[in-house]
Amino acid sequence: MKKHFGHTAIAMLIGLLAYSCGSSSHLQFIAQGADVPVVLSADADSLERLAAGELQNYLSRLYPDHRFPIRHEIPERQSAILLGALPSFPELEKFVRKSDLSQPESYVVAHIETNKHPVGVIAGADGRGTLYAVYALLEELGYGFYLSYETAPSPIHGRLDFSLWNLSDSPIVGERFALNWHNFLSGCSSWNLEDWQKWISQLVKMRFNAIMVHAYGNNPMEWFSHNGESKPTGFLTTTRKGRDWGAQHVNDVRRMHGGQDVFDGPVYGADAALAPEAERVNAAVSLMRQTFEFAENRGVDVLFALDIDTFSSNPENIILTLPPGARLTVQGKPVANPDAPEGFAYYQSRVQTLLKHYPQIDQIALWFRRSLTGSLGTIWRAVQVDDFPPDWKLEYQKILQDYPALAADPECPSLFAIRKIAQAFRKALDDMDRKDVALSVGSWGCSYLPPARAFLPREIKVIPLDYDVNITDPNVSQNIFADSMHHPVAPVVWAHHDDHSYIGRPFTPFENYGTFLTQYNLTSLGIIHWTTRPLDLYFKNMSQQVWRRTLDQSVSETCLDMAERNFGPAFRESMGAYLNDWIHNAPMFGRETTDAFIDRPLANAQEMIGGCRERINRLESIDASSMKPDARERFFYFKWLEDFCLQFFQCQTALDRCRDYMKKMQINQVYETLPELQPEKAIEAYSQFSRFGGMSAGEKGILVSLNLRWLPYFMGVRQTLREESIRINFQPTHHDPLAQAPGRHTFFIDSEKNWWMGFGQKETGLQTFAIDGSETVTADSPVAQEIGQTGVLIPRKTRIAMHPFASQSLSAGQYNVQLFFVEPEFTQTGRRVFTLTMWNGKPAGSRPVPLVKDRIDIIQRARRQNHVIQFSYLIDVQDEALLVEIDPLSNPAILCGAVLKPLELHERF
Repeated sequence: MKKHFGHTAIAMLIGLLAYSCGSSSHLQFIAQGADVPVVLSADADSLERLAAGELQNYLSRLYPDHRFPIRHEIPERQSAILLGALPSFPELEKFVRKSDLSQPESYVVAHIETNKHPVGVIAGADGRGTLYAVYALLEELGYGFYLSYETAPSPIHGRLDFSLWNLSDSPIVGERFALNWHNFLSGCSSWNLEDWQKWISQLVKMRFNAIMVHAYGNNPMEWFSHNGESKPTGFLTTTRKGRDWGAQHVNDVRRMHGGQDVFDGPVYGADAALAPEAERVNAAVSLMRQTFEFAENRGVDVLFALDIDTFSSNPENIILTLPPGARLTVQGKPVANPDAPEGFAYYQSRVQTLLKHYPQIDQIALWFRRSLTGSLGTIWRAVQVDDFPPDWKLEYQKILQDYPALAADPECPSLFAIRKIAQAFRKALDDMDRKDVALSVGSWGCSYLPPARAFLPREIKVIPLDYDVNITDPNVSQNIFADSMHHPVAPVVWAHHDDHSYIGRPFTPFENYGTFLTQYNLTSLGIIHWTTRPLDLYFKNMSQQVWRRTLDQSVSETCLDMAERNFGPAFRESMGAYLNDWIHNAPMFGRETTDAFIDRPLANAQEMIGGCRERINRLESIDASSMKPDARERFFYFKWLEDFCLQFFQCQTALDRCRDYMKKMQINQVYETLPELQPEKAIEAYSQFSRFGGMSAGEKGILVSLNLRWLPYFMGVRQTLREESIRINFQPTHHDPLAQAPGRHTFFIDSEKNWWMGFGQKETGLQTFAIDGSETVTADSPVAQEIGQTGVLIPRKTRIAMHPFASQSLSAGQYNVQLFFVEPEFTQTGRRVFTLTMWNGKPAGSRPVPLVKDRIDIIQRARRQNHVIQFSYLIDVQDEALLVEIDPLSNPAILCGAVLKPLELHERF
């Protein structure tokens, strides 16, 4: 039986003024030092209790002269705050209009007066509404809640003022979620539990009610076994393991530019990703289970998107355990037939394991690629009618009879197959008595929407990911609207884009987006992103637009509001105008999905450079000395961000000019441009400004990208122009066969901060070698000692080409070639002997000219075991490549490193 408040306490409050009428000003204050109990029903749910705790915490900081104890009884003749949801605290109906709380998650905040004691009322339609009411009230009182941080007003000493306690609100869409996509170190792949918890907490404070994660087929957080076989998994990416989407590796991130004092250890990645090899799946699952538990405890729904169409999400080793009658063959690959009993059991195992690992899941999204063919085509997206079993063909043709316009649509066979998979997932969920878990499908773009109307069950939600950032274009929106008449549709918009619009500012939020959603019968706001800062303005505006009180809030209004909260009331106009200029005109650049951070010329580069200068001048005209320390840090964050963008564009455009001059053989212009190639300074600038307010995990990931996917291309040009040495460290390198668009490069940075390209078995075709951890090598220099720790075993005559990074061309001229060898095993001469020859010519040259020929007995030269020995040769390169040939005469040679140093090398590099 529910226990509500007694009649005496309620009678005390009868006759209160309606919350919307206000009260005389002197009754809106509570005397200094008075306790103000936060009154909560004994039947309050966990979200109401969380709301009370949050209110107590933030009000105590705002009004340090008062205490806000949480109570379960209404006090007599004392001010109080009545807080709760109507189901658990029905007495609140006496003080609010019930019609204001008719919608889920709606809320009312009011102040009333009785017996000369003001009373605050915070009422929600449910637990979520109560929690959102608290955060909305706190923002009304001066707090600011954003994706990556929050702001606080100055403490108020003296009386507590209830005059601002008059607001009510409700969402215009029932689902508001953020999707952080697993794949980059700059996104959630590098997050620890505290990062996940902060992300969820900040989303809730902005009144989002769901999160979405996505698992590629190789992600260890989504794993299952069936018929005694387990699905192969890859890695959560680190700077040592995992190669998804252009991930590059390095031996020690602390040695990168800007890395000192940023990273705690040599490898960057989530703690779960750094777990021992045997524990990596359990560590990933444990991390995400704790994340989802935290979300559930804050009233946040969990949407789990998993791939169903890729090769890695259809593990062949498991599917081949099914009888032939339970399999289909598509593109020569076996897939499980969801209609066959044994095929259904396969999908059932996947669903059961997923829900066993994550019982908090509220929705499963079946995810597939945008492309039907080509490099991004996949099994279930490439399926054709000829691949169908006979009963599928009959069913397919029967459905198409009702949709003749779709007869030639190439998407139809794939959507029919996805229908079958969705039906299998639904049956598996129902058999588990998990009818509460919803199903959806999702992909990039909208081309699959017309067939979805024909083939997908009406209750399945459709999630189009707005890849082209054109969702409000009438041609696109009409297609979405047509589908929303058949299915719930949850379009996902981009805060930034991993292809060419990744750092700098976020996208400018769509105008009137709340009205757009309601006009097109769309019931969800979804936002995809990876980093958090500086996306705060985008998230704030979009979240404000989907609540009735701030429906369609303009970007300029959000900018003014953020300026006031972030920098102080005196800077509302000046910094508001700056933010509005920034969100519309500042640069967006960078690609996080390939080996190269910049893989095409920057758009409107000179315009962007000019804009950065103008905004820097604007900021320099603002006297920030009167700002509070935290506000001043945010001010300098933007100022230094602008300066970093300016430096980045100047460096990249200089690199592009230099490459163009090189193609045209305009040598004078090449060397005139070289001094402008200073990416190291830009990277150091990024590291410095990102520390304002605390460097986020995502910003650390961007620092890694700038070092490993941008800087090397400058190094390659300088090496080609004989302005920088070419260094190769032969070492074990790690490559992931399950990775999508895998990164190829490995780097080694020595103790003197020299950069070496890391070549291992994949790069050379040779077996790698590493000194046992219990042994020690000696050398004549610290760098040589480092290089001598690893190498490649050369068992047969082998040629290795020496060339700059990302180039096959070596400039003619004199070089000092340094080669590093080690002898870890033998102590007698004659046991490891080889001939060394250097050839002047292209790798495919027909008659290369020998430059050096030497016969080397390692022990004879080194005179002792485990000593790194360095050989130097002065050569004159005439062609575009230098070939180093090693021919073992007894036992494999062990080559550890090679340096090609141009003579008259400028010491600055």
